[in-house]
Amino acid sequence: MTVNNISQLENYLGIQFNDPSLLISSLTHSSYTSETPNVSMNNERLEFLGDAVLDAAISHLIFNKYPDFTEGQLTIMRSKIVNGSALSQSAKRFGLGDYLLLGKGEDKNGGRAKTSILSSALEALLGAVFIDKGFNVTCDVILNILEYDIDNVVSETMKDPKTELQEIVQSQTGEVPEYNVVSKTGEGHSTFFISEVIVNGEKYARGEGASKLVSEMEAATQALFKIRDTII
Repeated sequence: MTVNNISQLENYLGIQFNDPSLLISSLTHSSYTSETPNVSMNNERLEFLGDAVLDAAISHLIFNKYPDFTEGQLTIMRSKIVNGSALSQSAKRFGLGDYLLLGKGEDKNGGRAKTSILSSALEALLGAVFIDKGFNVTCDVILNILEYDIDNVVSETMKDPKTELQEIVQSQTGEVPEYNVVSKTGEGHSTFFISEVIVNGEKYARGEGASKLVSEMEAATQALFKIRDTII
């Protein structure tokens, strides 16, 4: 890792580290430390921290930016943004793999392009930024790196969840989801519905709301979250 390498990465991030060793540690894979006797610090602890910081930062960003989104929609958005595959694609866009310190074997086996290594390194990098610059600057860096992904996820999330669920289920099973009203209580403005969505013959998720449509939309949202969670 040269001074020029560090400067290039800092320029992209829009910051300058007070402690450059944090940046270097965030880019150091365990395969490198196992082959380099005088280097003991890899990026695993920073990855642990960065994972938590990323969750908090994305939650903070989308909560403030999209006040009309439900808790279910926000949860789905966050899960799409921070999953390993999405993070690795973000890392590839700015060439994070080129900056990594890898063991010779890992490097030879294509480690610089591996999803798990890139996503972990990106989380470690964010952990290093958090320690060095604090939460607000880390949020700015995250927005810079992930803005493209956030915009794409928002476009998907703003779809009618029933339509999105139907597209996914049809593509995977050839069937369409079915909705049943489980219960209806109250009258007039006090009416309350609970609906369930049936996916491939299975009672898959439930939703609640002041109308049949709202309860079905919430059931679809919960089903989407369940599907995304199993994919991740």
